[in-house]
Amino acid sequence: MLARREHVVVGAVFAVLLALGTWEWQHGREDHGTPTADLHADSSYYYVYLPSLLGGDLDFTDEYDETHDWYHLADTPTGRHGNVFGIGPAVFTAPLFLLGHGLAFVFGSRQDGFSDWEIRLYTWSSVLASLAAVFFAYRLVRRRLGGGALAIAGPIVAALAGPVVYYATRQPGYAHPFATLFGTWLVERWDASYDGPRTLRTWLGLGALFGAAVLARPQLGLWGVLLAAAAVDDWRTGWQPRLALRWLAAAATALVVFAPQLLAWRALYGSWYLVPQGPGFMRWDSPCWSEVLFSSRNGLFPWSPAYLVFGIAAIVAVRKLPRLVVGLGVGFALQTVSNGAVWDWWGGGAFGGRRFDSTYVCFAFGAAVIVAWLARVVPPAIERPAPWRARVVGASAALFATLVGLVVVANIRLAIHTTVTSARIFGGEQAAPFIRSEAHGLPGFVAEWASALSNLPARALFAWRYDTDLAGYDLVVGVYALGETFPGLNPYPDQVTDTISVKPSPFVAGAVRHKGGVAVGPDGRVRILVELNREGGVELRVALDGSGRGRVLWNDELLVEQAIGPGVMLDATAHTIRRGTNELVIEAPPGSGLHPIAISAIR
Repeated sequence: MLARREHVVVGAVFAVLLALGTWEWQHGREDHGTPTADLHADSSYYYVYLPSLLGGDLDFTDEYDETHDWYHLADTPTGRHGNVFGIGPAVFTAPLFLLGHGLAFVFGSRQDGFSDWEIRLYTWSSVLASLAAVFFAYRLVRRRLGGGALAIAGPIVAALAGPVVYYATRQPGYAHPFATLFGTWLVERWDASYDGPRTLRTWLGLGALFGAAVLARPQLGLWGVLLAAAAVDDWRTGWQPRLALRWLAAAATALVVFAPQLLAWRALYGSWYLVPQGPGFMRWDSPCWSEVLFSSRNGLFPWSPAYLVFGIAAIVAVRKLPRLVVGLGVGFALQTVSNGAVWDWWGGGAFGGRRFDSTYVCFAFGAAVIVAWLARVVPPAIERPAPWRARVVGASAALFATLVGLVVVANIRLAIHTTVTSARIFGGEQAAPFIRSEAHGLPGFVAEWASALSNLPARALFAWRYDTDLAGYDLVVGVYALGETFPGLNPYPDQVTDTISVKPSPFVAGAVRHKGGVAVGPDGRVRILVELNREGGVELRVALDGSGRGRVLWNDELLVEQAIGPGVMLDATAHTIRRGTNELVIEAPPGSGLHPIAISAIR
C-alpha cells in the first residue's frame, strides 16, 4: 500500500511538472516576440538532420535556406555544407518528428519537414528529456538515500537551480537535455549494477546507455570511466572468460548506438571520426578548468551558486556512500577538464555552465543529501516538548533551506528573463550584481550574495597573484585581446591585430594619468594583464615618451631593452604565450609617457 501511494504521489508530481514545463515552453517569448519553442541558434543545426534525412540525403542546402545558417559554417572537404553539431538529438526525437510529419500531412501543412507540427514536437522533447533525467535521478536517490516520495525533492530542486530548467523550456532543441538524461540514466544503472551480478543483459544495457550518452554529446564518453570501474569490480569477483565476452558485447552495443554519428561524419566530412570544429578546437594541453567553474563568464558556480552547496553536500556523503560519491566526483572532474579544454570554454551565448549538463546527477544527489538531512533534523525541532539543541539545529536547518530556496527562485527568475539573444556571450561583467538586477527582491539579494561567495577563493587568489582588487578576476578573466573566434570554424576573419589599453584599470597596474594621457608611475614599472585565447606567439610595439632606458618583459622573460625617446618604438616578440592571463611589464623612468600598445598575432 505504501509503495502504491508513493507511486501515485511521484506520478502526480511529474504530471504537474510536465504541465508547468509545457506551459512555459509553449508561452515563452524571445526578446523580439517570437516563440522560444521555435528553432533558434544551435537548435536549428541539431534539427536540420531530420528534414534532410526525410529528403533522402545529408545535404543541408535547402535546410540552411530555411534556417539561414545562423553561424555561416564553412563547407566541408566533401563539398557539403558543414554542421559541427551532432546528429544525436535528431535520432532521439525521430519518432516525434515522424508523428509531427504525419499530423502535418493530415492537416494540410507544409511537407518539407519544417511545419509547426514537426518543429514544436521536436523542441517539446527537451521538456520530456529533462523530466526523464529527474526521474532517473530520483531512482538513484531513492535506492541509496531512501526517503520514499520525498526522494524526488532533491532532483527537482537541482533541475530548477541550474541550467537544466532553462534548456528544457526557454531554449529547447539543444543537445543538453539529452546529455542530462543519458548521463543521469547511465550513472543510475551503473550504480544499480552493484546490487547484483552483472549479467549479459546488464552489460548490454550499460553499453546502450553509454552509446546514447556519447551520441547526445561526444564529451560524455569520459563517463566511460564508470564502466571501467564496473569491469574491474567484475574482475575482482573472479576472472572468467565470459566476462570479456560481456564487455565486448557492451562495447559493440555502444558502437551500434553511436553509429549514426559516425555515419554522419563520414558523409559530411569524409572521415569516420573527427572533431568537426577543426584541429586545435580542444586544448587538452591547457584546459581552463578553473574558469569554467568560477569565472563570471558563464562559470558554473557564479551563475548556479546553489550547485556549489549541493556539491559540498555530496562530498559530505562520501563516508556513507564512498563508491557512488567517488564515481560522481571523478565524472565531474573529467567533465570539468573537458569543458575547460574547449576553445570557447564559456560556451558562447549560454545560460551558466550549460556544458555541465551530464553532471546534473551529481548535484541532484547532493541536493537529495540536504533534503534527507532536513527530514532528520527538522521534525524533532517542532515536537512538544523538544530539547533546546534540537530546536537550534532545526531552526538553523530551516533557515539554511530557506536561503537555498531563495537562490533557486532567483535562478528561475533569471531563466525566465533570459533568451537566446540576451544570453551572456561576452566577459567583463560580474555575475553577482547581474543576477540581483534580473532576479529582483529578496531572492535576487540572496543569490547575489551566494554568487559572490561561490567564487570568492578564485577572486582572492587572483587578487593576490596579480595585485588587484577582488573584482579584478571577474572583470579580467575571459576578456581576450586579439579576439576569441576559433580560426576556421566559420568564415569570419581571424583577428590578428589589436590595441592594448594602458589606462589604469584592473588590467593595468603602475600607470598614472598625467597631462591628459598616461605615464609610468613612481615605481618605474607598469604591469598589464593580457588575456589571450589562441596558439602561437605575439609581436608587441611599445612607444614610450621619455629619456633613459626602457624594458619590455613578457611573463617574466626579458624581450627587449633599449634607449627610449620621442618616436622610438620598442619592438618585441613573445614566442610563447599562456592560454589565459599573460603579464606584460613595461619598465621605464617614472613620468615617461605611455601609449596604447599594438599587439599582433604570429603563428
